[in-house]
Amino acid sequence: GLKGDQFCYEKLMDPEVGCIIMNQKNPLSGKESVTMEDLKNETFFNFSESVDAMKHEILTQMSKQMDYIPKVMEGDYLLRYKWLKENKCIALGTDIGFQYNYPEKENLVAVKLKDDIMPKRMQVIAWNSELEIVGERKLFFDYMVQATKSQNRNIDM
Repeated sequence: GLKGDQFCYEKLMDPEVGCIIMNQKNPLSGKESVTMEDLKNETFFNFSESVDAMKHEILTQMSKQMDYIPKVMEGDYLLRYKWLKENKCIALGTDIGFQYNYPEKENLVAVKLKDDIMPKRMQVIAWNSELEIVGERKLFFDYMVQATKSQNRNIDM
């Protein structure tokens, strides 16, 4: 992995790809990718600030980059899943988030977001460079590397 002065790093997954999670009944669900302009008539799900302030802020900041003010329904994690299943809204997400946060996909799909306006995240494991990776540390490190490398992405990006 990469080595800094104090820490060593191993990349576990490629950077996440922004996508829009929606019900298969949504007319946009069959597209290979969508733009924010394509979504101007859609209702977005956003987390209530009290539920997840960081995720709430992502859509708020993205809204400032759009040429329109998106319609929004706010709620928690359970309402997001319920409303997506009922085709009442769409949600911002990533390919990795879709894979891990929606284990029972039912009628949900993730469509690539063409616009490059979502924050970039990458999954890494880091450790103090002075520590030797042996014993339990090596077991944990090997497990994390193997578990994340063997995962297949659910949408072709």
